[in-house]
Amino acid sequence: MKDRVLSLILALVLLLSALAGCESETTSTPSAQKGKTGKSGQTADPSDNRDPSAESPDAGAEEEEIVLDYSDFVMPEATGSLTIYSAGMPGLILKPAADRFRELYPEVNLDFQALGEDEYETRIQTEIPAGKGPDVLFGSSGSAEVSDVYKIIEAGILEDLNPYMLNDPDFHKEDYYDVLDVGLLNGVRGILPVEIKLPILLTTEEALADAGISREELRTWDGFMAAAHRYKEEHPDNTVFTYGRDSGYFRRMINDCGMDFIDYQNRVPAVDKEKMRQLVEFCSLDFLEDAQDYWGDGWYQQGGAAVLREALFSNFGSNNPMVLSMNRYKFEEDDGEHLIFETVPDVYDGVTAELVYYAGIPKSSPNKLNAWRFIRVLLSDEIQGGHDNSVSKLNYLRLGFPVRRESMEKRIAFQVRDFYSGGAPEFPEYEDNITRDIADLSEVYGRMTACKAVQRTVQKYIGTNIKAVFTGKLSFDKYFDKLYSTLELYASE
Repeated sequence: MKDRVLSLILALVLLLSALAGCESETTSTPSAQKGKTGKSGQTADPSDNRDPSAESPDAGAEEEEIVLDYSDFVMPEATGSLTIYSAGMPGLILKPAADRFRELYPEVNLDFQALGEDEYETRIQTEIPAGKGPDVLFGSSGSAEVSDVYKIIEAGILEDLNPYMLNDPDFHKEDYYDVLDVGLLNGVRGILPVEIKLPILLTTEEALADAGISREELRTWDGFMAAAHRYKEEHPDNTVFTYGRDSGYFRRMINDCGMDFIDYQNRVPAVDKEKMRQLVEFCSLDFLEDAQDYWGDGWYQQGGAAVLREALFSNFGSNNPMVLSMNRYKFEEDDGEHLIFETVPDVYDGVTAELVYYAGIPKSSPNKLNAWRFIRVLLSDEIQGGHDNSVSKLNYLRLGFPVRRESMEKRIAFQVRDFYSGGAPEFPEYEDNITRDIADLSEVYGRMTACKAVQRTVQKYIGTNIKAVFTGKLSFDKYFDKLYSTLELYASE
């Protein structure tokens, strides 16, 4: 697998010189200026005049930021074609997006190719490096076809979407949650997020009071870690979360913690040893090798607040506001306790979402304007907030939730009201519950400050030997030294 990844990256790098001479004449090459960087070389948005150092504690370090000048950029000329590749789960988003695109641009011949997953992977890996393939690269952060999207951006294979955003009068950054910078590298915005995830933790005011934990404490990284350790000391037979003991919650936490592992700009590891130590110590609290703890089992068998007699949080909270409201109602009606919604703070004391799906434009695309239009459709309320015509009215975004604020707010309001049978006028007694649930859920999602995409290969390296650390067979220092040297080699490739 590693050889395969390396060969792909090498092919992309070698292609760069060929692509440089084949770019559209309408696209100018931006000039670069230097300033200060934010995290891991994810440089500031050129349309954003805020001080990067105000956004996170580690921003404004001694690294240099690349500020690109797009004053000479001109939008590519319109063409009559667009090619989209689709496979598996992505098709649930891409197919309705294609239908919407045809409605908006009937003069464009959209070639929508539904492929098998193996064929999709093979064609993406071989055709894009050869200057062929789809006009839009649609993928996930853990996908096999693109094992590290940041190395693809670094190699110059994808268009910089910054000038498209700046020159499109209908694109407004404020329409979206603060997650768009997940695609920034060396000043270049290679991708835009289409779908994201955020863990919702369920607990009650009474459970926190019994544990001597405040909500304010849970909203900082150090506070969350300290509260978990204190809880385990006082309740050694309980767990922090209701499921995930088989991996020590590790797989999710490496995304939710918002930590940087690779500085792609300087090609060195970026992992903070002490923050990583905190993460590993937290994840080892409840680790149980070969644990058979499937999410929801305890919840449905014991019901409601009984689960929180054995754990501090129920962490099966979905992105479905209806389910979350249903749980809150059950707590109040059956258990007389007050359910609250929380999430995991990141190492910067903010809230980091996990990238699910993203979209970018290969530089080799001959239909760049239509590709940008298609990305705009993916980010529109028709797709972000839309649903199919099935009886269940499932959303197009099945794995996570929208990046578009309006769409998520509509989803929350619709699904909460749906659970309470619509509220007034038929059920006015539920209006207070509806108002409270909508406000509380909107507040949790509105606290997002970033989005992360820990890449497939990096995740594999981080997870190597971690269970030996959890079980005390390997010291953290030895584990970290090995991880750092592995990331060092990977980052330099």
